[in-house]
Amino acid sequence: IPEDAAWLTAGEPTNIGGATCVELTAAANEGGVRKTTVTFKTTVDGKDYIAMADVEQAGAIKAVTVAEFLAAAEGTSLYELTGVVKNIKSTTYGNFDIVDATGSVYVYGLTNNGAVGSNDKTFASLGINEGDKVTIVGTRASYNGTAQVGGPAYLVAHTAAQAATIA
Repeated sequence: IPEDAAWLTAGEPTNIGGATCVELTAAANEGGVRKTTVTFKTTVDGKDYIAMADVEQAGAIKAVTVAEFLAAAEGTSLYELTGVVKNIKSTTYGNFDIVDATGSVYVYGLTNNGAVGSNDKTFASLGINEGDKVTIVGTRASYNGTAQVGGPAYLVAHTAAQAATIA
């Protein structure tokens, strides 16, 4: 296990059905996604055998206000934001502002399919309009020094705005 992966520990090798197995245990992760490569080495009859395994652990999702999100550092940590959709810029990619009582932040892409590596252009299928309330999960990113929700973000919940009259 690499030194920079102190969050990961390995148990003693065991034999299960004729195969040597090693159980890896990851500590709880309150931060962002973390990755490492574990190298296994054994010697049989004077010959070395090496196997490598990539290990990735998702982080906790922190529910925050827009103000708390803006104060967070950029990185791979995941944040859940709830607010009202304003200023939709792209119905293909899902670019808009999310606004709550504490502030506003630009969402650079929203998908319907959970955490994905790139925008899958599913925003139009969500039926989201300006004024709707959404809960999304994304990372803290920025563009030209301006904070934004990156990832791309993905949708957790959606409530359509409803017209109301006051007597």
